[in-house]
Amino acid sequence: NWNDEASTLRCVRSVCDSVLPNGAMIELFVLDNGSATADWTSLQDGIDHSAVTLIRNETNTGFAAGHNVAIREATKRNADYMWLLNNDAVVKSDTLATLLMVHSTAPDCGVVSPLIYAMHDGKTVDFAGATHDWANLKSLHAGDLASAEKMQTDHPEDFWVFGTAPLLRMTALADIGLLDEKYFAYYEDDDLCTRLARAGWSSKMALAAAILHHRRKAVYLERPAYFFYLMARNARCG
Repeated sequence: NWNDEASTLRCVRSVCDSVLPNGAMIELFVLDNGSATADWTSLQDGIDHSAVTLIRNETNTGFAAGHNVAIREATKRNADYMWLLNNDAVVKSDTLATLLMVHSTAPDCGVVSPLIYAMHDGKTVDFAGATHDWANLKSLHAGDLASAEKMQTDHPEDFWVFGTAPLLRMTALADIGLLDEKYFAYYEDDDLCTRLARAGWSSKMALAAAILHHRRKAVYLERPAYFFYLMARNARCG
């Protein structure tokens, strides 16, 4: 959470409604990444402390460093998987179970992501998977489910997924390390999937799983200046 407690609480409620496979247990962490006092107070007041562990960073340490706090907590608890979830997402009751099923049937899978649909209509696919085109230093994104399935079959070593809602296998993270905090925000998901591939792990899309995610209607006009700085810098960071 960063100054958006209303979205965070909505996201938490959707996760708490998840239907899990037999034997599966979930521990839910919410990290406040240096929000203003009013937002932090509202988050504390609105959260169900019996179901959620709330952690506070006094300053905004960035997407990667903030999520690494939660990953370290999962490591301490000997978790099998870690689901990193953007606070402006809403999940379906079967999303997590479907992601877990992909991991259970693919022991080489280091990370699996659901399809990401635009929150405003629930029909527009915003992300279905991507591959790195190293020769041209760019990414190619799947435009639909059929191309996503073909893309990850044809280019398994170059396939990567967004950091919006990835379910990570903890043994894979132990193998390659945490999110690279030098990125602060943006491109840490590209980097993570690249390191997984180099270590022999695969990245996958669960095409039967879905989340809704807030998308700015004016993608670039509504972005703050630091977005363009970080995107330009981090594209060359690796």
